[in-house]
Amino acid sequence: VFVVIGLSLSGVAYAASKTTASQDLVLMGLRIARAFLLVFGVASINYLLVGSFKYMIASGRNEEVSLSLHKITVGLIGTVTVACLYIVVTSMLQTLGA
Repeated sequence: VFVVIGLSLSGVAYAASKTTASQDLVLMGLRIARAFLLVFGVASINYLLVGSFKYMIASGRNEEVSLSLHKITVGLIGTVTVACLYIVVTSMLQTLGA
């Protein structure tokens, strides 16, 4: 995902110096990245919910509790990361006037 941001940022600088055809290509790439971020966001929230459900049914078994807490942690980190990246991509789209 971070590679997409780097490519997008370099694409924005490139599009500023070229014609509108390259700007359209960058805008299309940013829109595609935003669509993928929505899918990744849904997946990370799903992972968070699965971890939470497994935590509820673990009934104090230490191994299952630790695995479910790991899933919850990964789900939270993923959700926050995807949300931040979505904000960045959306602001880049707004800056370019799309």
